[in-house]
Amino acid sequence: MDQQQISKWEQTRRRGMWRFVVVWTLVLAVMMTAATSLFDLFTPGSRPVLENMKIRAPVFLISAFLSGLAFWFVGQRKFRQRTEAARIVEGTNRVQRP
Repeated sequence: MDQQQISKWEQTRRRGMWRFVVVWTLVLAVMMTAATSLFDLFTPGSRPVLENMKIRAPVFLISAFLSGLAFWFVGQRKFRQRTEAARIVEGTNRVQRP
């Protein structure tokens, strides 16, 4: 993480974990649903798009939610590692948890 990424992640942290997870859930679920629906539209012999969407949408929502949580925790870990390393370089060996 460079300084720009750290400051961006600090802004994301201020908005909160649940907002981050909800936004990522919606973005990923819509993208996955749209991509598979388009694929179904152009694939001969597939079931109707709405029928497939009823099956896939809940699965995509759950997987997107879990992905959003994973992205949050990976981002937090990278942020902590980078900021702790910066504190050690600056000579402050005390690591304060937020």
